[in-house]
Amino acid sequence: ERFGHILDFYRHGEMFPPPSLPVAALLRDASFLLLPNELIINGVRHNTAAVAGHGAGAGSGTLHLLDGALATAVIARWPGFEDYLETTLTRIQEHFARAVEQSDQEESGSRFAD
Repeated sequence: ERFGHILDFYRHGEMFPPPSLPVAALLRDASFLLLPNELIINGVRHNTAAVAGHGAGAGSGTLHLLDGALATAVIARWPGFEDYLETTLTRIQEHFARAVEQSDQEESGSRFAD
């Protein structure tokens, strides 16, 4: 339900969720997907850094996505985990960049089709 609003950010530079959707949940998703810290949601500026435990300010490297004991356990048992996570996040970002590009092309094409 919230993912479409993340795509709105890529298309329009802001998000337009209905009042029934908790803004805090959308901010956590945005933080997890590494969107900018400052976002405009329904015309109001919000900061993902206000969402505790998430966002680029919460830790160094890509490990800010994990917390405490879980991160320690994963790192201890999985050599190269941070490289794997970085590669995975890069692939996700590239995927969404392509989706935005395709969406823009389709949107452009539909303008001329009318």
